[in-house]
Amino acid sequence: FGSLVIILLEILKVFVVILPGEPIEILAGMCFGPIGGLIVIYTGIVLSTFVISKIVKKFGIEIVKDIVSEEKFNKVNDIIKTYPKRVENIIFILYFLPIVPKDFLTYIGSLLPMSTRKFIFISLIARFPAVFSSTFVGTKILDADIKLIVLTYVITYSISLIIMGIYKLQCSKIEKQEENNKEIEAK
Repeated sequence: FGSLVIILLEILKVFVVILPGEPIEILAGMCFGPIGGLIVIYTGIVLSTFVISKIVKKFGIEIVKDIVSEEKFNKVNDIIKTYPKRVENIIFILYFLPIVPKDFLTYIGSLLPMSTRKFIFISLIARFPAVFSSTFVGTKILDADIKLIVLTYVITYSISLIIMGIYKLQCSKIEKQEENNKEIEAK
């Protein structure tokens, strides 16, 4: 029964968008351990992402604009327009970074030209470090292991910042190559 409650909380969090995910992930870790908590959270993510994707594909951009703030929608949309060939990588990075709210991406990502299965796969892989670290921290809260909790978050955020830096460097290189190609074509 407890796992069903946490799955429903995760689904509610994804649908409502403004609810924070971290407490639910920590609770899942406290109740079921890092692996069991991860499975429970992933079950909620898969179910909610699947349903949201189907709803968005049926009703289109208008439902997304009703749920996602215009500022967030435009910000992600601008990034995707700037790098249209890198949409999957962009979605991966946005889901990967722990500081980015994920659930509004479910609505925006459902508008992208990719299958629901691929979109779910990308979001699950990219979310793994953050969800696992949260469920792991949930287990360590019960042990009152503050040092390990802090270390877990430091490692997770450090890895995320490194990945983001690498991604930005790659994007800069691609932009420069595209500009050079345009200059060569113009000559």
